[in-house]
Amino acid sequence: IGVDLELFTTDPGTPRSDRAVATVNFWGVRRHVQDVLDDVRPAEPIVWFAANAEHVDPSPGVELRPMVPYFALPEVYRSAAFVVDDVIAPAAEYGTLNSRLYESLASGALPVTDCALGLDELGLGEVPVFEDAASLERALAMPADERTALVERLRAVVVERHSFAARAEQVRPVL
Repeated sequence: IGVDLELFTTDPGTPRSDRAVATVNFWGVRRHVQDVLDDVRPAEPIVWFAANAEHVDPSPGVELRPMVPYFALPEVYRSAAFVVDDVIAPAAEYGTLNSRLYESLASGALPVTDCALGLDELGLGEVPVFEDAASLERALAMPADERTALVERLRAVVVERHSFAARAEQVRPVL
């Protein structure tokens, strides 16, 4: 996986809130992030865009909204400070992370994930990791200047190593 840097971009003209969003879909099997979001009490509710949102139990710290189309994700990420990420259990077991990490960073938002395995190998070891509501709340309370500096460092890694163009260069020798 990689990221389309023509689609997922920063835009100085787009106002960025201090809010967190989640774009984790619900496919009928409860996910780890749901247990965490049941107990989280951030300063502002986390806006969760989910497929099948009508089948997700509401939580006080979460504002549920219907899933957005893929091509609307850059706008969602550009307007948020944080993106809450959830890796499904079979993928987390092997450190198989998802494109949400790359897409959010390319758009200037800081991902906060529930899976640390594999982050170091990607050069993204500084991405905040949560295990429960308290650790997610601590990550979301990161001061804006610290968050901005971290996003800039991690975004540079994504642009250099994880774009579709970088993937093409990595695959070319084996083809």
